[in-house]
Amino acid sequence: MRAGRAETRLFDLFGGAHWTLLDFGGSLGDLGIAGLDVHAVVGEAARPGDVVDVQGHAHTGYGVDEPALLLIRPDGYLGWCGDAEDLTGLRSYLLPKLPR
Repeated sequence: MRAGRAETRLFDLFGGAHWTLLDFGGSLGDLGIAGLDVHAVVGEAARPGDVVDVQGHAHTGYGVDEPALLLIRPDGYLGWCGDAEDLTGLRSYLLPKLPR
């Protein structure tokens, strides 16, 4: 996978004490939620910072074949997943868990 122009691994994106949102399809952009890192996972880079799933490993590994959102907890486990339009479900799951 490539983030921008550099090779990267998903493990590197998950490092640290933060929530990571993988936006398969890249339709969201920054949600403005403190403590949440958003990464667009796409087939080809459209914007600076997009994560390009060059060989499709992320899509295959997570079983994603259409636009979707996957929220990775700070401990690296999948916490929530939904379709790319389900921002209400994402916020309902995530916001009570973030420090205030």
